[in-house]
Amino acid sequence: MLHIRSHGATDRRFSIRHPGIFGLAKMSGTQAPTPRNPVCSTYASANAASPPNDDDPVASIFCDNMIYLRADASPRPTPHSCTVGARTRRHPIINRPPNGKPIMADIQNLDMAPVDVPQSVLDGFKTIPTATVYGGCRAHGHVNCVLEGIRPFNTGEARFAARARTLRFLPIRPDLTAEMGRGEHTPEYVAMGRCGPGDVLVADIMSHEKDVVAGDVKLLQLQMNNADGVIIDGAIRDLGVLEDEDYGLAVYAVARSFHGGPTAIPAEENIQIQCGGALVRPGDVMVGDGDGVLVVPSWMAESVLKWAIEHEEVENYVKEKIRAEGVAPGKYYPPSPETHEEWARVKKERGL
Repeated sequence: MLHIRSHGATDRRFSIRHPGIFGLAKMSGTQAPTPRNPVCSTYASANAASPPNDDDPVASIFCDNMIYLRADASPRPTPHSCTVGARTRRHPIINRPPNGKPIMADIQNLDMAPVDVPQSVLDGFKTIPTATVYGGCRAHGHVNCVLEGIRPFNTGEARFAARARTLRFLPIRPDLTAEMGRGEHTPEYVAMGRCGPGDVLVADIMSHEKDVVAGDVKLLQLQMNNADGVIIDGAIRDLGVLEDEDYGLAVYAVARSFHGGPTAIPAEENIQIQCGGALVRPGDVMVGDGDGVLVVPSWMAESVLKWAIEHEEVENYVKEKIRAEGVAPGKYYPPSPETHEEWARVKKERGL
C-alpha cells in the first residue's frame, strides 16, 4: 500500500511510504519523479555534498523507506549518491551498465498475494547461482533478501530451492513452557508435518548459537516426509548422524551445537518470521548454494526467475565475447541494454 502525506499548505513536499517498492505519486497536479533505484533514489542535488534548500529542486531520500520528494522537483540524476538528511551517502547502483541506466524489472503489474510456487519454478532456481538470483531480487525492489550469517553445512556448492514452512522460537519462560506442553502436537512437530517434497523448515531461533532446531530423532519427521532441508537462524545438532544415516536434508544454519534448547523453545508455526535479518513468509522460496541462502517472496518468484535466467544468459554471452576477442572484461561488463538486445538477436539466430 502506498501512503502519501502532505507537509503543509506552504510546503509543497509530500512523503511516500512503501515497503521496498517505489511508485509514482501526484500533488497539485505535478507528477513526482520515480526513483531509479529500489535501495534509494539516485536523484540528488548537483552538489550532492550539500543538503537541499528551498531553491534546489532535489529529491531528498531517507533509506528507511520514507521518501521525501519536492512536488515541484525537476531533479538531476547523479549515479552514485543521494542526499540523506543533511549528509550524502553513497550506495551501490544495482545492475548499472556503462551508460548509467539501471536494468530494472517492471513489477507494477505483479499481484503481491502469496502463491503456491510450483516445482518447475523451484527447479529453475536450482540452475541459477544465488548471486544472480540476488540481483534479480534487487531489480524487483526486494533489497533485504539475504539471510545474513546463515551458511551451508552439508551441501557444498550444490544449489538449493524450496518453499518455506516456518517455525519461531521464543525465549524460555515458565508460563510459555507450560503453554507449549509436550508431544506430537507442539509447534515444532506441526511445522515439520507441513513439510513435504519441495519444502524446507525455516526456523527463527534469534541467531542463538547454542539453541538448536532439533537433532537426529526429531528431524526423522522431515526425512520421512521427504522434505528438502532445514534453514536455521540458530544451531544444528547431530549433523554427523544426519550425514551418516543419509537423511537427505540440506542444512543451512548459523552454527553447530551439542546443546538442546537452553534458552529458547519452539512456540509458533506457519507465521511470518525473520531469519538472518530477512522477512520470511510461509510459501516463500528459499534459494541457496555455497555462497549462502536468500529468500524470494512467493508472488515474485516466477518473475525473478525469468529475470535471472535472462541475466545469466547475457552474462554467459558477455564471457563468450570477452574470450573470443581477448579483451578486458570492462569492455562488455556490466552488460548494457544494448548487449541485452544483441543477445536477443543472437539467441534467435542460433535457434535457442
